[in-house]
Amino acid sequence: MDAKQVLSKIKFTVFRDFPFYTDLVLNLEHIFTEVIPLMATDGEHIYINPKFLQTSEFRNCLFTYLHELKHLALFHHLTMKKYSNRDAFLMNISQDVIVNPLTYEEVQIGMNFREGLIFPEKFKELRDKDVRKYTHLEIYDMLYKRLNKTLSNLNIPEPTTNPKDILKDFAKKWKQFSDEVDKKVQDEGMKFIFKNIYPDYYFQRFFQKLDKKKKEELAKKIRDAVLKGYTLAKQRGNVPLGAEYIYQHLFKKVRNWKKELREEIIEVFKGDWTWRKVSDILQSLHVAGFRQVGNLPSQDYETSAPEVIVGIDSSGSIGHHQYKSFLNEVYSILKTVRLPRYTIVIWECEVTKVFEGRVSSIKKALDFLRGRKGFGGTRLRSFLEYCNKVGCYNKVAIILTDGEVETDLKVEEFNKFRKVIFVLTKDGDYENIAKLKSPKIKILKIRNGV
Repeated sequence: MDAKQVLSKIKFTVFRDFPFYTDLVLNLEHIFTEVIPLMATDGEHIYINPKFLQTSEFRNCLFTYLHELKHLALFHHLTMKKYSNRDAFLMNISQDVIVNPLTYEEVQIGMNFREGLIFPEKFKELRDKDVRKYTHLEIYDMLYKRLNKTLSNLNIPEPTTNPKDILKDFAKKWKQFSDEVDKKVQDEGMKFIFKNIYPDYYFQRFFQKLDKKKKEELAKKIRDAVLKGYTLAKQRGNVPLGAEYIYQHLFKKVRNWKKELREEIIEVFKGDWTWRKVSDILQSLHVAGFRQVGNLPSQDYETSAPEVIVGIDSSGSIGHHQYKSFLNEVYSILKTVRLPRYTIVIWECEVTKVFEGRVSSIKKALDFLRGRKGFGGTRLRSFLEYCNKVGCYNKVAIILTDGEVETDLKVEEFNKFRKVIFVLTKDGDYENIAKLKSPKIKILKIRNGV
């Protein structure tokens, strides 16, 4: 069959076996070009190498086509702008780590073809993980430390801004990037991964250079297509696992980090039982011969609940908006959880302010929080040293920071706490905190606003 016949068969197979993607296919213009290694999409077109369709097994062609549709359905071209502070090339790798296993559940490709694609087993950090349980941002965090050092040495060409020159420009930039990789990357596996991911990177970056109106128009078209496709697949009782993941990822309500934080605190108190002392009246009745149950376990906040220490990062890297969101959340916790005893510590390179409060002093705590001091360097150990000095055994620490802390922190430094909850800012650096692996340590990331 020639390339057009193969493409027709791919479309027919999608309409018949994968109705979830039907509307996406109908909304895309298909363009044959030999400058693309396999396939790629810019959100409006899907570019296909005709020789790839003519020389590869049909299942490999179908897999690659569904791979590109998933990038669209998961709005990966939009994610690049939302997380512009992250390395875009590594973001593409993280996206493929999720997209390829999902597509493999739908189409079983040959092992030779699979070897040339990006799968979790190619990375030692991911070999024992089910990547379907992670977002591509969390995959990014896992791979960042090792791959970023290599990527920082590469000159990754940016796409043109002129839609008319997109294919001609891509051919030139891909050759330029391939030569750069051959020259600077020693590991053969990494060479293949970088070259393999560049087409996705190029066309996603090209999408970012479109004007705002055009991007919104394409995003709406894709979103509507996903919704229609999901409805159609449900009606036909044929929603593949990968499609179910995509739908939940896009439309399921994201869990609120503030609610999670409160639940983590309440969980500690809920499990903290004590034996309440029997009253003198009950003791007298018992002596008089009346039967009484005796000492019963109960939650006695005033005598047994663990103390909470809140550490607020006030260093120069924390902006006023971030600091204000920290204070709003701390105040909200004090009002809703009603901690019997708590300490608020404002720290930077050293501890600058300390407030010790109880249930009745919430208003004083708010006045204390408003008087910010600091703007210096960030040193988390200043907070830990204070806690060790006053005693942190059986206490719960809530640390609000942007993650720009020491690189040599050890998990042992947190062992004395009963629980440690990190709340990291939306655009914070997670690398130094993420390596603190302990059942006692919980990390919450502010994903959606404050």
